[in-house]
Amino acid sequence: MTNSAINLFSSSRPITKGREGSEESWIEKTYFTTEEAFPTVLRRSEIIAVEVVEISPIERVLNDVEDRTKELEGLCTKYSTAVKTGQPVSTNPLTMALNTAVDAPQENGVPSFRHFLSNEYIMRNPDKLQIVERLRIAIDDHVRIVGFVC
Repeated sequence: MTNSAINLFSSSRPITKGREGSEESWIEKTYFTTEEAFPTVLRRSEIIAVEVVEISPIERVLNDVEDRTKELEGLCTKYSTAVKTGQPVSTNPLTMALNTAVDAPQENGVPSFRHFLSNEYIMRNPDKLQIVERLRIAIDDHVRIVGFVC
């Protein structure tokens, strides 16, 4: 039996910030650290630390693009290894990931992120310039992986 030794848990919830008419959907992520690592013989463990982090819409988008890119990179590695070894493997996960990347729903795809890259957004949020640049790089990486796979 392996011991996972997990003592950090999290929960997320959407929150709305901003003034009326220009509200944005943020994510409030709460991290709980427990005294005992799970699994344990006890059913409960005291929470010894709580940390609340607010994730802005652009940070959420950046994380989403980076996660999708990592998923595609992992699938590329998996399938290229399978091809080299001649091992049969289902391509359904790759097909679904590519379909999401190429034909994403309007509210979740790269085109919906454009407003974060606009000069208007940067002028209104000069403190987010570094994140905007990271988002541009992440989108470029994502498009490169999708182009490589397709």
